[in-house]
Amino acid sequence: MVSPAVLRIRGGDGCWRVDRPMPRGRDPWHPRCHGRRSVPFPRSSAAVRRRGSARERPRQEARAHVDRPVSLLLAGGASAYALLGASSPQAPEDLTLRAISPWSTNWLNGAEQAWTYDAPGNGERTEVWPAGDKLVRIVVQSDSTVITVLRQTGDGVEAVWEQTLDHALSSIGVWKNWVIDRDQLIDIDTQERVRAPWSADAVVSVSPSAAVACEGHDCALWTSRYDERWKTTIDSTNTDLRVRLGFSSGGRYAAVTSGIKPGGGASDGELLALDLDDGSAQSMGSITSDDTWVNLSDGWLVTSTDKSSGSTRITLYSSDGSSLGDISQSLSKSYATFPYSPTRVSVAQARAWIENADTSWAPSTMSISLTGADCLNKLEHGGSTLSLADVNSVVRKAGSKSDKDCAPATINYIGLSGFGPLAEIREVRDHNLYLRLVDPGSSGESGAILIGDIDSWKYFHDGDLLIGYDNTGKLTAYRPKPAA
Repeated sequence: MVSPAVLRIRGGDGCWRVDRPMPRGRDPWHPRCHGRRSVPFPRSSAAVRRRGSARERPRQEARAHVDRPVSLLLAGGASAYALLGASSPQAPEDLTLRAISPWSTNWLNGAEQAWTYDAPGNGERTEVWPAGDKLVRIVVQSDSTVITVLRQTGDGVEAVWEQTLDHALSSIGVWKNWVIDRDQLIDIDTQERVRAPWSADAVVSVSPSAAVACEGHDCALWTSRYDERWKTTIDSTNTDLRVRLGFSSGGRYAAVTSGIKPGGGASDGELLALDLDDGSAQSMGSITSDDTWVNLSDGWLVTSTDKSSGSTRITLYSSDGSSLGDISQSLSKSYATFPYSPTRVSVAQARAWIENADTSWAPSTMSISLTGADCLNKLEHGGSTLSLADVNSVVRKAGSKSDKDCAPATINYIGLSGFGPLAEIREVRDHNLYLRLVDPGSSGESGAILIGDIDSWKYFHDGDLLIGYDNTGKLTAYRPKPAA
């Protein structure tokens, strides 16, 4: 039996996180972390190039690191490629990953399993990306990596090709029609290889239209293999930098954290806002694994916890990283009724909610119970009551108080918004993670969809297709049931 957990958000993606206690440290709350496809539409804008005082570093035997905040990855270049020509410039807002693809209301008909695809063997880590009419599955094993390209058919998938690398990739990714193999690119259609236009020791963050490659503090933005838009040196206390194009604010700003961990985990360190127009950056202070940071539509919300006193500070920032001051919850307000918006929350809305429990700006609301023996298990939406497992993403046990007292996850509700007309609600039963898609304004909901074991689950969705997978590489796809 899994004990009730204290929930919070960690990361600018709005990902739900479990504080304590969860089996073997696995975190099941990731509403935005696993591959929502979103393709930007190019628009013209003046190209900007900015040169910093880049320091020369000896080339080391290392692997390229790829930040995969969602499902679409990697572009890049090197200065030698710039001699070949440049592509049409794009506006800064086209360089980030677009808003998450909303869930279709067809899921309110319920979900049914569409197909499965077996694992290639024992895997330690798996990632899956959509690529046009294909899927790319990359399974990292102890000393090898299996790349499988699948084509979606009417009733399932079929293998186009499969290739086993003689090394385990530390970081993996897909951009446009290429699979990333360290400092090489493998064509998804032909399996041809070309040299990746970044050095092997670069940390690369990507969107469909751009890549920011950093070596230490020296970073460059590329919009193709041939077009270096700017190059600069970012002043930071972090040893290495990781730009997160999937975590953007105001269209032209992206989050920057410390370097990458295997599997894409975030490290403690400084949090910055990077201007994709010219490469300038502004610090938003230091963060740790106990802190929360959320990308808002026009700014950022960052919490910092004083471990000695246990107090939490909440600060709002504009998109460029300028501080807008601290905010705090009202002790006289009830946060049992919380807001839901199909789009990302703004700075003004976040302030109204946290300071005054104000939900007047929200298109719809949902509610939890704060008292009663079953307060952990109730979610009110659209005049209906949804029964949840003890461990879920919307209500938690009220610390050391009576078992009959519950507490709202006040800050977490900000990250719950932004998924279109349906909200993602998670729960854990018998060590398995289940997803429910809920209409906040009606009694409609999808029913519980099994994602997988909480120690190794991941998934992505694209409209009417949901694919769950685990570390071994086994894929399970779901589609909405036909309307009755």
